[in-house]
Amino acid sequence: MDLKQLGLFIVSEEIDRRTTKDKKHILLELEFHDDDRADWVDGEGWLDDLIGLREELIRGDLRGLYLAWLKAAENALLMEAIDADTLEPPVPDGLNDLSPAQQALVDYLEINRAMISIAAQKSKPQQKKDKLEQWIDELSKPEQRDYLIRLSNGESNLSVLLNRRLLELADSKAQPQHKEENISRRTISTLVEASKVWNEKNKNKAKG
Repeated sequence: MDLKQLGLFIVSEEIDRRTTKDKKHILLELEFHDDDRADWVDGEGWLDDLIGLREELIRGDLRGLYLAWLKAAENALLMEAIDADTLEPPVPDGLNDLSPAQQALVDYLEINRAMISIAAQKSKPQQKKDKLEQWIDELSKPEQRDYLIRLSNGESNLSVLLNRRLLELADSKAQPQHKEENISRRTISTLVEASKVWNEKNKNKAKG
C-alpha cells in the first residue's frame, strides 16, 4: 500500500500507520476511545465481521479507512484538536454501497450515519470486476509475464494485487475528472453541519 496515500487519512492520534522493521509490512492502527461506553469492547464476536477490511485495503478499496476518518475527524473537531477547515481525504468510490465488513465497522465504531450519507453524495459507483478485465491488454508484456510467473509460484493475494493494478489503469484514464473532484473536497465542519441538517430533515419526514 502507499504510505503517502494512507497519510491523507491521519487526522488525529486515533488513526496511525507505520511499517515493520523489515519494511515488508504496513501496520494500520485504529484506536478509538468512547467515554459514553460503560464497558470495554473487545474483539470477540466482531473479528469475523471485520476481517474483510484487510483484503479490501490491499485491493485499494479505501472506504473503510474513509469511514474511520469520519469518526476520528468528528471526534477531533469536538475536542478542538483540529481546525474546522480541515479537508476531508479524497472520497472513495462506492460509499453508497458499503461491503458487509464496512457495515460492521460502522456498527462497531458507531460512526455517524448522517455524515456517511452526506459524504456519499460525492462518491461515484465502484467499478465492477468484470469491467476491470478490459484493462488487462493495457498491461505491458513484461508486466503480464511477471503476473503469470508470480501466479505459478503461488503468491498470496495476487488476484487482489492484479485487480488493484487494473483499477489504477482505469483511474489513470479518468485523471482530469479526479482532479476536479479533489478541488471540491469539503471541510470537516461542512460535513458535520450538513449531517445536522440531514438529521433534522429526516426527523421532520418521520413526524409527517
